Amino acid sequence: MGRSRSPPDPVVDNLKPALPYTAGALLKVQQHIPPPPYGSSGYRRPFPRTHMRDYQRYGTPSLCCLANPPTETPPHPYPKMWTLIIDDQIACSDGRGAQVVTCHFEGREAIQLVAKIFDPLYYNWNGDFDITYVADEEYACEAAAFQRLRDIKDADRMGYPGVQEALEGSIPTYHQSWTWETRLLDGQCRDVRLILMSYIPYPSMKSIIESGKARTIPAETRMRLLARALEIYCWLRYFGVDQHEFRNAQYHGRPRAGASRASRFRPLKGPRSTQLLVDLVR
Repeated sequence: MGRSRSPPDPVVDNLKPALPYTAGALLKVQQHIPPPPYGSSGYRRPFPRTHMRDYQRYGTPSLCCLANPPTETPPHPYPKMWTLIIDDQIACSDGRGAQVVTCHFEGREAIQLVAKIFDPLYYNWNGDFDITYVADEEYACEAAAFQRLRDIKDADRMGYPGVQEALEGSIPTYHQSWTWETRLLDGQCRDVRLILMSYIPYPSMKSIIESGKARTIPAETRMRLLARALEIYCWLRYFGVDQHEFRNAQYHGRPRAGASRASRFRPLKGPRSTQLLVDLVR
């Protein structure tokens, strides 16, 4: 029998700060124009950057990120600048890839947002993929997906009849793409890209299943929820936004106010019963 390999020891990176995307953190953000989408999803070459097979030659994530900053794009013609305050973590850890948090703009506490932060310093250094390439590619593709969905009001005119009606109320609002400047422990600066979208405060299908609450929902309602999630997925594909996978963590059910536990979710007629949250593109 072959011997199993132990995971590699974490690399010592004396310039890398602890994960900064925690509750209470302040990010000074500025509007940013993302690069066109690119990568392995059928986009036309040439790409704005090359995937480095030997990205670990830099020795540490910090040095790799300094040597390979995000793709430069033309400056935003009317850049807004805000202080973004992180409220809580949704999916955050060193090595997971994009960090996802709830947040709000300073002075606008009533408008809850979700930020997806594409910081390559906290991507998986011991993986098979260039952390700077992957972070930049994901930012470009996901920003393009939200920009596409922002045009959904014109879907009929664009030759996609029925899309606006089918997806209305089921996708988060896009709140633009942003960049912020952070520092390594020695004071060197880095730019980090992020996108903002509206926060959907409803449980995901995954959390409903894992909590055991799915058993309290009638089978007919569960089938309607699944049918609606698949319908959203198909309409997105038709409109040119491909999630690359169908995951129950991406779909959130909206409970019906005042309803009993057994019938808390809205039927398909009337307001939509599920909403898409974060990963519109892989």
